[in-house]
Amino acid sequence: HLPIYVAGRSSTVTVGEDAILFCQLIGTTERLTRITWQRRTHTSSTNENIFVIIPYDKAESVNGFGDRIEFVGNTKEYNGTVRMKNVTSLDHQIYTCIFNIFPSGPFEKEINLNVYGKKSKLITVKMLNVNMLIRKKKHFYFTKYNQHNFGVFKHL
Repeated sequence: HLPIYVAGRSSTVTVGEDAILFCQLIGTTERLTRITWQRRTHTSSTNENIFVIIPYDKAESVNGFGDRIEFVGNTKEYNGTVRMKNVTSLDHQIYTCIFNIFPSGPFEKEINLNVYGKKSKLITVKMLNVNMLIRKKKHFYFTKYNQHNFGVFKHL
């Protein structure tokens, strides 16, 4: 008799990308009654439900997530994987995937979602009293600079 456990892995993405939160129940053929995803913020010790999957019935987000989370797993394979769309820095949290099976009860796994900011695309150059630069059909602007100052171009 093999042990029942939840396999899962942490995910690392950049702001604006989609994140795949993988979890799968291994080692059972018992009846799956529900999969629940929860989130725990770094400032709270309690979890809140964010997504609930009822096999053969429904998959829905709760607590204001709307269509940002979608079920991409397969309940027949005990796969509770979800996709979180267009992540923000606020999504950098600890998530818990919980499988409820009958009669053994709940099995869970914590999943870390690491979200990093986008790299800055500012261009810093030495200026020589120039008011506008056109490069690769992109317009940049800056305010009064002389040859001794460094300016930061900003995209218009």
